[in-house]
Amino acid sequence: MPVSTFEIVSFMALGFYLVRNPFSQWPNLIKNPFYIGIVLTLISIVGTNYFIAPHWPTSILRFISAFIYPMILWNCIDEKPILQLVVKSMTVFALTMALYILIEVTIGSNPLIQTLLANKWVNEDLVIDYQEIRFGFKRCQGFLATPAGSGLFLGLFGVTLYCVSACLEEKRKYTAFLVGLFLFCTVLSGTRSVIAASSVAVLIIVRKEFFSTKFFVLKMVIIMVVLAVAGSFMLEIIDSFINSDKVHGSNADMRMEQLFVTLLYWARSPIWGNGNGFVWTFVKEVDADIAGAESVWFQVLLDQGLVGAVAYLGVCINAMVAVFRKVKIWMLVPLGFLVGKTLSSVLGIELSLMFVFTIILLKYHKFYGSAEEDDDPDEKDEEVLANEAAVEDVSR
Repeated sequence: MPVSTFEIVSFMALGFYLVRNPFSQWPNLIKNPFYIGIVLTLISIVGTNYFIAPHWPTSILRFISAFIYPMILWNCIDEKPILQLVVKSMTVFALTMALYILIEVTIGSNPLIQTLLANKWVNEDLVIDYQEIRFGFKRCQGFLATPAGSGLFLGLFGVTLYCVSACLEEKRKYTAFLVGLFLFCTVLSGTRSVIAASSVAVLIIVRKEFFSTKFFVLKMVIIMVVLAVAGSFMLEIIDSFINSDKVHGSNADMRMEQLFVTLLYWARSPIWGNGNGFVWTFVKEVDADIAGAESVWFQVLLDQGLVGAVAYLGVCINAMVAVFRKVKIWMLVPLGFLVGKTLSSVLGIELSLMFVFTIILLKYHKFYGSAEEDDDPDEKDEEVLANEAAVEDVSR
Protein backbone atom coordinates (compact mmCIF):
# COMPACT_ATOMS: atom_id res chain seq x y z
CA MET A 1 0.00 0.00 0.00
CA PRO A 2 1.29 3.52 -0.76
CA VAL A 3 2.64 5.63 2.09
CA SER A 4 0.47 8.65 2.88
CA THR A 5 1.73 12.19 3.42
CA PHE A 6 0.46 12.14 7.01
CA GLU A 7 2.52 9.01 7.75
CA ILE A 8 5.64 10.75 6.46
CA VAL A 9 4.86 13.86 8.53
CA SER A 10 4.24 11.69 11.61
CA PHE A 11 7.60 9.95 11.15
CA MET A 12 9.33 13.33 10.80
CA ALA A 13 7.53 14.60 13.92
CA LEU A 14 8.83 11.61 15.88
CA GLY A 15 12.37 12.26 14.69
CA PHE A 16 12.06 15.96 15.57
CA TYR A 17 10.76 15.10 19.03
CA LEU A 18 13.60 12.68 19.73
CA VAL A 19 16.23 15.16 18.53
CA ARG A 20 14.81 18.10 20.50
CA ASN A 21 14.42 16.20 23.78
CA PRO A 22 17.15 14.49 25.84
CA PHE A 23 17.16 10.70 26.03
CA SER A 24 15.89 10.81 29.62
CA GLN A 25 12.60 12.35 28.39
CA TRP A 26 11.92 9.82 25.63
CA PRO A 27 9.99 7.50 27.98
CA ASN A 28 7.47 10.33 28.47
CA LEU A 29 5.92 9.25 25.17
CA ILE A 30 4.40 6.22 26.87
CA LYS A 31 3.08 8.22 29.82
CA ASN A 32 -0.47 8.85 28.65
CA PRO A 33 -4.00 7.62 29.41
CA PHE A 34 -4.23 5.51 26.25
CA TYR A 35 -1.69 2.79 27.02
CA ILE A 36 -4.25 -0.06 27.15
CA GLY A 37 -5.36 0.54 23.56
CA ILE A 38 -1.75 0.95 22.45
CA VAL A 39 -0.72 -2.40 23.99
CA LEU A 40 -3.67 -4.18 22.35
CA THR A 41 -2.75 -2.69 18.98
CA LEU A 42 0.89 -3.73 19.34
CA ILE A 43 -0.20 -7.31 20.05
CA SER A 44 -2.37 -7.24 16.92
CA ILE A 45 0.38 -5.79 14.71
CA VAL A 46 3.09 -8.15 15.92
CA GLY A 47 0.81 -11.20 15.66
CA THR A 48 -0.41 -10.42 12.14
CA ASN A 49 3.09 -9.67 10.86
CA TYR A 50 4.68 -12.68 12.57
CA PHE A 51 2.06 -15.37 11.95
CA ILE A 52 0.47 -14.26 8.66
CA ALA A 53 2.31 -11.87 6.34
CA PRO A 54 5.25 -9.62 7.26
CA HIS A 55 4.60 -5.98 6.35
CA TRP A 56 6.79 -4.44 9.03
CA PRO A 57 7.72 -1.08 7.39
CA THR A 58 4.10 -0.25 6.51
CA SER A 59 2.81 -1.45 9.89
CA ILE A 60 5.37 0.65 11.76
CA LEU A 61 4.43 3.76 9.78
CA ARG A 62 0.73 3.11 10.42
CA PHE A 63 1.40 2.72 14.14
CA ILE A 64 3.47 5.91 14.30
CA SER A 65 0.78 7.97 12.54
CA ALA A 66 -2.11 6.50 14.56
CA PHE A 67 -0.50 6.48 18.02
CA ILE A 68 2.96 8.02 18.28
CA TYR A 69 1.94 11.29 16.63
CA PRO A 70 -0.95 11.84 19.09
CA MET A 71 1.35 10.92 21.98
CA ILE A 72 3.81 13.58 20.82
CA LEU A 73 0.92 16.05 20.82
CA TRP A 74 -0.03 14.89 24.33
CA ASN A 75 3.47 15.64 25.62
CA CYS A 76 3.85 18.93 23.78
CA ILE A 77 0.63 20.46 25.16
CA ASP A 78 2.08 21.03 28.61
CA GLU A 79 0.70 24.50 29.33
CA LYS A 80 -2.39 26.57 28.62
CA PRO A 81 -0.95 28.86 25.87
CA ILE A 82 0.05 25.84 23.78
CA LEU A 83 -3.45 24.37 24.08
CA GLN A 84 -4.88 27.71 23.02
CA LEU A 85 -2.54 27.77 20.01
CA VAL A 86 -3.62 24.27 18.97
CA VAL A 87 -7.34 25.07 19.26
CA LYS A 88 -7.01 28.41 17.48
CA SER A 89 -4.96 26.87 14.66
CA MET A 90 -7.50 24.11 14.13
CA THR A 91 -10.30 26.68 14.23
CA VAL A 92 -8.63 28.74 11.49
CA PHE A 93 -8.21 25.63 9.34
CA ALA A 94 -11.81 24.51 9.94
CA LEU A 95 -13.18 27.99 9.26
CA THR A 96 -11.18 28.28 6.04
CA MET A 97 -12.50 24.93 4.81
CA ALA A 98 -16.07 25.77 5.89
CA LEU A 99 -15.99 29.05 3.95
CA TYR A 100 -14.61 27.21 0.93
CA ILE A 101 -17.45 24.67 1.24
CA LEU A 102 -19.96 27.54 1.14
CA ILE A 103 -18.34 28.67 -2.13
CA GLU A 104 -18.38 25.07 -3.38
CA VAL A 105 -22.09 24.59 -2.73
CA THR A 106 -22.90 28.02 -4.21
CA ILE A 107 -21.10 27.50 -7.54
CA GLY A 108 -21.83 23.76 -7.66
CA SER A 109 -18.24 22.65 -8.23
CA ASN A 110 -14.89 22.26 -6.47
CA PRO A 111 -12.19 24.14 -8.43
CA LEU A 112 -9.38 23.00 -6.13
CA ILE A 113 -10.12 19.27 -6.47
CA GLN A 114 -10.68 19.65 -10.22
CA THR A 115 -7.30 21.38 -10.61
CA LEU A 116 -5.49 18.73 -8.56
CA LEU A 117 -7.04 15.92 -10.60
CA ALA A 118 -6.54 17.63 -13.96
CA ASN A 119 -2.82 18.05 -13.29
CA LYS A 120 -2.54 14.55 -11.78
CA TRP A 121 -1.08 15.95 -8.57
CA VAL A 122 -3.07 13.48 -6.45
CA ASN A 123 -3.93 9.79 -6.61
CA GLU A 124 -7.08 9.53 -8.74
CA ASP A 125 -8.07 6.32 -6.97
CA LEU A 126 -8.25 8.11 -3.61
CA VAL A 127 -9.40 11.65 -4.51
CA ILE A 128 -12.73 11.99 -6.32
CA ASP A 129 -14.49 15.09 -7.59
CA TYR A 130 -18.00 14.57 -6.22
CA GLN A 131 -20.76 16.06 -8.37
CA GLU A 132 -23.68 14.18 -6.78
CA ILE A 133 -26.69 16.10 -5.47
CA ARG A 134 -28.00 14.83 -2.15
CA PHE A 135 -30.67 16.40 0.08
CA GLY A 136 -30.96 19.19 -2.51
CA PHE A 137 -27.31 20.29 -2.33
CA LYS A 138 -24.06 19.29 -4.02
CA ARG A 139 -22.08 16.92 -1.81
CA CYS A 140 -19.27 19.14 -0.58
CA GLN A 141 -15.79 17.91 0.36
CA GLY A 142 -13.79 21.10 0.84
CA PHE A 143 -10.04 20.44 0.74
CA LEU A 144 -10.29 16.73 1.57
CA ALA A 145 -10.50 13.62 -0.61
CA THR A 146 -14.14 12.80 0.19
CA PRO A 147 -17.21 14.56 1.61
CA ALA A 148 -17.27 12.03 4.47
CA GLY A 149 -13.81 13.11 5.64
CA SER A 150 -14.55 16.83 5.69
CA GLY A 151 -17.97 16.26 7.22
CA LEU A 152 -16.72 14.08 10.08
CA PHE A 153 -13.87 16.44 10.88
CA LEU A 154 -16.04 19.57 10.92
CA GLY A 155 -18.84 17.88 12.86
CA LEU A 156 -16.70 16.49 15.66
CA PHE A 157 -14.43 19.53 15.79
CA GLY A 158 -17.45 21.82 16.02
CA VAL A 159 -18.64 19.98 19.14
CA THR A 160 -15.11 19.85 20.57
CA LEU A 161 -14.75 23.60 20.02
CA TYR A 162 -18.02 24.14 21.88
CA CYS A 163 -16.60 22.22 24.85
CA VAL A 164 -13.28 24.12 24.89
CA SER A 165 -14.53 27.53 23.74
CA ALA A 166 -12.61 29.34 26.51
CA CYS A 167 -9.44 28.66 24.49
CA LEU A 168 -10.62 31.25 21.97
CA GLU A 169 -10.30 33.93 24.69
CA GLU A 170 -11.70 37.24 23.37
CA LYS A 171 -13.03 35.47 20.25
CA ARG A 172 -15.20 33.18 22.37
CA LYS A 173 -18.24 35.27 21.51
CA TYR A 174 -18.12 33.80 17.99
CA THR A 175 -18.37 30.22 19.23
CA ALA A 176 -22.08 29.82 18.42
CA PHE A 177 -21.55 31.06 14.86
CA LEU A 178 -18.51 28.83 14.30
CA VAL A 179 -20.15 25.70 15.71
CA GLY A 180 -23.32 26.31 13.70
CA LEU A 181 -21.31 26.84 10.51
CA PHE A 182 -19.26 23.69 11.02
CA LEU A 183 -22.34 21.57 11.70
CA PHE A 184 -24.10 23.01 8.65
CA CYS A 185 -21.10 22.05 6.51
CA THR A 186 -21.34 18.55 7.97
CA VAL A 187 -24.88 18.32 6.57
CA LEU A 188 -23.60 19.64 3.21
CA SER A 189 -21.31 16.61 3.00
CA GLY A 190 -24.49 14.62 2.27
CA THR A 191 -23.02 11.62 4.07
CA ARG A 192 -25.52 9.84 6.30
CA SER A 193 -22.91 8.06 8.42
CA VAL A 194 -21.19 11.37 9.15
CA ILE A 195 -24.48 13.08 10.01
CA ALA A 196 -25.29 10.22 12.41
CA ALA A 197 -21.83 10.40 14.00
CA SER A 198 -22.02 14.17 14.46
CA SER A 199 -25.55 13.86 15.87
CA VAL A 200 -24.21 11.64 18.64
CA ALA A 201 -21.63 14.28 19.61
CA VAL A 202 -24.17 17.13 19.25
CA LEU A 203 -26.09 15.66 22.18
CA ILE A 204 -23.45 17.41 24.32
CA ILE A 205 -24.73 20.76 23.07
CA VAL A 206 -28.38 19.74 23.26
CA ARG A 207 -28.05 18.62 26.88
CA LYS A 208 -26.36 21.81 28.02
CA GLU A 209 -28.21 24.40 25.95
CA PHE A 210 -31.74 23.05 25.65
CA PHE A 211 -32.20 21.36 29.00
CA SER A 212 -31.46 24.44 31.08
CA THR A 213 -34.04 27.05 32.03
CA LYS A 214 -31.95 29.98 30.81
CA PHE A 215 -33.58 31.82 27.87
CA PHE A 216 -36.19 29.04 27.71
CA VAL A 217 -38.73 31.05 25.69
CA LEU A 218 -36.05 32.18 23.20
CA LYS A 219 -34.92 28.58 22.74
CA MET A 220 -38.46 27.43 22.05
CA VAL A 221 -38.88 30.19 19.46
CA ILE A 222 -35.62 29.19 17.76
CA ILE A 223 -36.68 25.53 17.66
CA MET A 224 -40.05 26.38 16.13
CA VAL A 225 -38.47 28.66 13.53
CA VAL A 226 -35.92 25.96 12.57
CA LEU A 227 -38.67 23.34 12.25
CA ALA A 228 -40.79 25.68 10.16
CA VAL A 229 -37.94 26.60 7.80
CA ALA A 230 -36.00 23.33 7.60
CA GLY A 231 -38.54 20.76 8.77
CA SER A 232 -39.01 19.09 5.37
CA PHE A 233 -35.24 19.05 4.81
CA MET A 234 -34.69 17.35 8.17
CA LEU A 235 -37.42 14.80 7.42
CA GLU A 236 -35.71 14.01 4.11
CA ILE A 237 -32.46 13.25 5.94
CA ILE A 238 -34.25 11.07 8.51
CA ASP A 239 -36.10 9.24 5.73
CA SER A 240 -32.77 8.49 3.99
CA PHE A 241 -31.75 6.43 7.04
CA ILE A 242 -35.03 4.51 7.09
CA ASN A 243 -35.35 3.99 3.34
CA SER A 244 -31.73 3.83 2.17
CA ASP A 245 -32.76 2.75 -1.35
CA LYS A 246 -34.12 6.23 -2.03
CA VAL A 247 -30.64 7.76 -1.82
CA HIS A 248 -28.01 7.20 -4.49
CA GLY A 249 -25.02 5.41 -3.03
CA SER A 250 -24.52 2.58 -0.59
CA ASN A 251 -27.72 1.04 0.80
CA ALA A 252 -28.57 -1.76 3.19
CA ASP A 253 -28.38 -4.47 0.50
CA MET A 254 -24.92 -3.36 -0.59
CA ARG A 255 -23.71 -3.36 3.01
CA MET A 256 -25.02 -6.90 3.46
CA GLU A 257 -23.13 -8.02 0.35
CA GLN A 258 -19.97 -6.43 1.74
CA LEU A 259 -20.54 -8.22 5.05
CA PHE A 260 -20.91 -11.59 3.32
CA VAL A 261 -17.69 -11.04 1.35
CA THR A 262 -15.91 -9.99 4.53
CA LEU A 263 -17.03 -13.09 6.43
CA LEU A 264 -16.01 -15.31 3.51
CA TYR A 265 -12.39 -14.12 3.44
CA TRP A 266 -12.17 -13.53 7.18
CA ALA A 267 -12.89 -17.24 7.72
CA ARG A 268 -9.56 -18.02 6.04
CA SER A 269 -7.67 -16.52 8.98
CA PRO A 270 -10.10 -15.40 11.70
CA ILE A 271 -7.64 -14.75 14.56
CA TRP A 272 -4.84 -12.65 13.02
CA GLY A 273 -6.42 -11.67 9.71
CA ASN A 274 -4.82 -11.91 6.28
CA GLY A 275 -2.20 -9.19 6.50
CA ASN A 276 -1.93 -5.42 6.13
CA GLY A 277 -3.72 -4.08 3.03
CA PHE A 278 -5.36 -7.42 2.16
CA VAL A 279 -8.79 -5.89 1.56
CA TRP A 280 -7.46 -3.49 -1.13
CA THR A 281 -4.65 -5.49 -2.71
CA PHE A 282 -6.51 -8.81 -2.98
CA VAL A 283 -10.22 -8.85 -2.07
CA LYS A 284 -11.16 -5.77 -4.08
CA GLU A 285 -9.31 -7.18 -7.10
CA VAL A 286 -11.12 -10.53 -7.09
CA ASP A 287 -14.56 -9.66 -5.68
CA ALA A 288 -16.27 -6.45 -6.78
CA ASP A 289 -19.02 -6.90 -4.17
CA ILE A 290 -16.67 -5.64 -1.46
CA ALA A 291 -16.95 -2.20 -3.18
CA GLY A 292 -15.47 0.33 -0.74
CA ALA A 293 -15.60 -1.97 2.32
CA GLU A 294 -17.78 0.71 3.89
CA SER A 295 -17.21 -0.01 7.53
CA VAL A 296 -13.95 0.02 9.42
CA TRP A 297 -14.87 -3.41 10.81
CA PHE A 298 -14.81 -4.98 7.33
CA GLN A 299 -11.26 -3.74 6.80
CA VAL A 300 -10.02 -4.57 10.29
CA LEU A 301 -11.43 -8.11 10.26
CA LEU A 302 -9.95 -8.85 6.84
CA ASP A 303 -6.54 -7.32 7.53
CA GLN A 304 -6.00 -7.94 11.26
CA GLY A 305 -8.64 -10.50 12.22
CA LEU A 306 -10.50 -10.81 15.50
CA VAL A 307 -7.49 -9.66 17.52
CA GLY A 308 -7.32 -6.49 15.43
CA ALA A 309 -11.04 -5.84 15.89
CA VAL A 310 -10.71 -6.23 19.66
CA ALA A 311 -7.71 -3.88 19.60
CA TYR A 312 -9.56 -1.23 17.56
CA LEU A 313 -12.57 -1.37 19.86
CA GLY A 314 -10.26 -1.29 22.88
CA VAL A 315 -8.57 1.87 21.59
CA CYS A 316 -11.91 3.66 21.19
CA ILE A 317 -13.20 2.49 24.58
CA ASN A 318 -9.90 3.56 26.16
CA ALA A 319 -10.39 7.08 24.79
CA MET A 320 -14.04 7.20 25.89
CA VAL A 321 -13.19 6.08 29.43
CA ALA A 322 -10.36 8.62 29.70
CA VAL A 323 -12.76 11.47 28.85
CA PHE A 324 -15.63 9.98 30.87
CA ARG A 325 -13.50 10.18 34.02
CA LYS A 326 -13.22 13.96 33.58
CA VAL A 327 -16.59 15.06 32.18
CA LYS A 328 -18.97 12.17 31.54
CA ILE A 329 -20.87 13.54 28.56
CA TRP A 330 -17.68 14.43 26.68
CA MET A 331 -17.28 10.73 25.91
CA LEU A 332 -19.81 11.31 23.12
CA VAL A 333 -17.04 12.86 20.99
CA PRO A 334 -14.94 9.66 20.66
CA LEU A 335 -18.18 7.66 20.58
CA GLY A 336 -19.33 9.76 17.63
CA PHE A 337 -16.06 8.95 15.87
CA LEU A 338 -16.63 5.22 16.47
CA VAL A 339 -20.20 5.47 15.13
CA GLY A 340 -18.97 7.23 12.00
CA LYS A 341 -16.25 4.66 11.31
CA THR A 342 -18.69 1.82 11.98
CA LEU A 343 -21.26 3.11 9.49
CA SER A 344 -18.67 4.05 6.86
CA SER A 345 -14.96 3.65 6.25
CA VAL A 346 -14.52 7.49 6.04
CA LEU A 347 -11.31 7.27 4.02
CA GLY A 348 -8.55 9.57 5.22
CA ILE A 349 -9.94 9.89 8.75
CA GLU A 350 -8.19 7.55 11.15
CA LEU A 351 -7.74 6.97 14.89
CA SER A 352 -5.23 9.81 15.14
CA LEU A 353 -8.04 12.36 14.67
CA MET A 354 -10.05 10.82 17.50
CA PHE A 355 -6.96 11.03 19.69
CA VAL A 356 -6.44 14.71 18.81
CA PHE A 357 -9.98 15.63 19.88
CA THR A 358 -9.70 13.50 23.02
CA ILE A 359 -6.35 15.05 23.96
CA ILE A 360 -7.75 18.56 23.50
CA LEU A 361 -10.66 17.76 25.83
CA LEU A 362 -8.41 16.18 28.47
CA LYS A 363 -5.89 19.02 28.40
CA TYR A 364 -8.70 21.56 28.54
CA HIS A 365 -10.06 19.92 31.67
CA LYS A 366 -6.58 20.01 33.18
CA PHE A 367 -6.00 23.71 32.50
CA TYR A 368 -9.52 25.11 32.75
CA GLY A 369 -11.45 22.72 34.96
CA SER A 370 -14.72 20.91 34.24
CA ALA A 371 -17.42 21.89 31.77
CA GLU A 372 -19.34 23.69 34.49
CA GLU A 373 -16.28 25.50 35.77
CA ASP A 374 -15.56 27.13 32.40
CA ASP A 375 -18.86 29.00 32.42
CA ASP A 376 -18.95 32.65 33.34
CA PRO A 377 -19.74 32.74 37.08
CA ASP A 378 -21.86 35.81 36.50
CA GLU A 379 -24.19 33.83 34.22
CA LYS A 380 -25.45 31.21 36.67
CA ASP A 381 -29.07 30.14 36.49
CA GLU A 382 -31.41 31.89 38.88
CA GLU A 383 -32.34 28.52 40.33
CA VAL A 384 -28.68 27.82 41.19
CA LEU A 385 -28.35 31.24 42.83
CA ALA A 386 -31.52 30.66 44.83
CA ASN A 387 -30.21 27.30 46.04
CA GLU A 388 -26.92 28.87 47.09
CA ALA A 389 -28.79 31.58 49.01
CA ALA A 390 -30.91 28.95 50.74
CA VAL A 391 -27.82 27.04 51.81
CA GLU A 392 -26.32 30.22 53.29
CA ASP A 393 -29.52 30.87 55.27
CA VAL A 394 -29.51 27.37 56.70
CA SER A 395 -25.86 27.64 57.69
CA ARG A 396 -26.61 30.82 59.62
